Amino acid sequence: MSMTHPDGKFRRDFTPRPLSVLFLHCHKWMDYLSDGVKKLLILMVSIFLLSACLSMTHYDHQKTPREIVYIFMSTYGTPRISQLAHYTTPFFRNYKPEELWVIETWEVLSELGYRHVKGTILEEKIKEDNALIVTSSSIETVAGETLQREIYYFIKTSEGWKLDDLLVEEETVEAEKYSL
Repeated sequence: MSMTHPDGKFRRDFTPRPLSVLFLHCHKWMDYLSDGVKKLLILMVSIFLLSACLSMTHYDHQKTPREIVYIFMSTYGTPRISQLAHYTTPFFRNYKPEELWVIETWEVLSELGYRHVKGTILEEKIKEDNALIVTSSSIETVAGETLQREIYYFIKTSEGWKLDDLLVEEETVEAEKYSL
C-alpha cells in the first residue's frame, strides 16, 4: 500500500504502528509540555480512570427486584442476612440502621428457628419506579412448616431497586388486587 507522508515524501510501506511506538511518540511530545500542563493531564486522566472504576463498582451493586427476592430467600434467617440489608429501605427496616436491623432480626429469627425451605416467583409487575413480586414460599419454624404467599414491594432509588415492604399471607394472592 502506498501513501504520501504529510511532509510530501512518498512512503511505500505504510503499516500500523505498535502501541509501544505510539507511547514513545507520546512520551517525546510530553517533553515539550510544561510541568504544570503535565500535572494537569495526569490529574485529568487519573480522575477519568477513577470515575470509570467507581461507576463499574456502583453498577455491580444494582440488582433487579427478582434478584433481590432470590437474595432474600437465600439469606433471610441465616447468618448471611447482612447481604440483604443493602437492598432494603429504611421503611422496611423500621428506620433502623442496617447493622442494628441485621442484629435484631437475626436474633428474633434465630429464636423462632426460622428457615426458608423453598420459594417460587408466581407473578412479577415492574413499572418505572415501583415493582411488585408475589411468591409462594415454604418456611420452617419451631412450630412447623408453613406454606405462605409473600408480596414484595420495591421502589427504585438513586442506588437501584430497594425492598420497601413485605406482606405475608397464607391464602392465594392475586397481584391485580394490589396497586403500585
